[in-house]
Amino acid sequence: MRRLVYPLVTSLVILLILVGFPVAAPAPTIDHVVVIVQENHTFDNFFGFYPGANGLEGSTAPIFHSAANVVYENQRLNGFVGHPENYGYFACADIPYYCKLANSGVLFDNFYSVSPVASLPNHMAIIAGSTLGFHTDWNTSGQAFPWRSNTTILDEMTSAGISWNYDNCNYNECPLSFFTQSGTWSNDLGSTTTLFQQIDSKTLPSVTFVMPTEDDVSDQAPALLSDGQAWIQNIMDGLNSSGYLQHTIVLLTWDDSGGWYDHVTPPGAFGYRIHMIMIAPYGPKGVVDHTLSSFYSIPALIESVFHLPCMHDDCTASNLLSGLSGVSSASQSAASNQSSTSSQSPSPVQTSTACQAWATAYWGPYWGCEDLR
Repeated sequence: MRRLVYPLVTSLVILLILVGFPVAAPAPTIDHVVVIVQENHTFDNFFGFYPGANGLEGSTAPIFHSAANVVYENQRLNGFVGHPENYGYFACADIPYYCKLANSGVLFDNFYSVSPVASLPNHMAIIAGSTLGFHTDWNTSGQAFPWRSNTTILDEMTSAGISWNYDNCNYNECPLSFFTQSGTWSNDLGSTTTLFQQIDSKTLPSVTFVMPTEDDVSDQAPALLSDGQAWIQNIMDGLNSSGYLQHTIVLLTWDDSGGWYDHVTPPGAFGYRIHMIMIAPYGPKGVVDHTLSSFYSIPALIESVFHLPCMHDDCTASNLLSGLSGVSSASQSAASNQSSTSSQSPSPVQTSTACQAWATAYWGPYWGCEDLR
């Protein structure tokens, strides 16, 4: 009797397909994570009127459609009064490719910087799960160089045999140069040229961190937003045409507010609200996820996907995987396979794994390649 089970099951599946019943495909394998960090915009500044987002609809602030980037120099959470130029916002007509990515993936509207006034702490959070005491961008005048020897996610990946690359570390907010072990990372540093060569030769590392090549494509004022979007589109087109997107999570975010207004009061010790876009195979399209998350969530996601231990504040941060299951009502912690390497005991973590997230996220055949052309 047992011998009949498998033929019967096979016949039943074929019959279901023939009569038009949907049969779930296997969950995709995630082999790569690409993290791209642009410059200097708040959520409201780019996505304040995005459908379904916690944005500017009904706002009583003196907002206006901005014709050009304007740098806000005061950079205080309470410093907007008297600076009307910082209430500007952009519409999808101004940032069509970024809106296309949001329409093709998940837009997080409750994602925060970890510092109210600086970029470097956010970049530190990505690789160290902590600001490591940096609260502003580094100023070299009259101070000893602030070396750090903390374990980073780069060290964890190296120890676990997981390949990685950090592109354009020569950019002025790259955090790598502050670590005593940075000399051991030289073989894993590259440029945008390196990134495209790896895509073309099918040698893309498991994890890639990408900073802008220069200010002109960073979205930082007074750069043209069209140039930044074109640069991002080149990267996405390369990942698409190579087939990598079918097995890759792409995270696109911006490293600080740039002084632009956002109407949401940051919770706790967080800084301004920033936008995060996730593109993932089998992920939902055009979904706004309200999960509380931050720059600590980026290493939490990498740790969840590649089964790495957590480090510091990433231990209790959302790992962004709620964006793949459509669950946005509660924050997800880092995956259960994480174990803290810091002296601080992390909060209890959920038992869900990245693999389970992919399974629950099944929406049908992979959609990203054709939608992002």
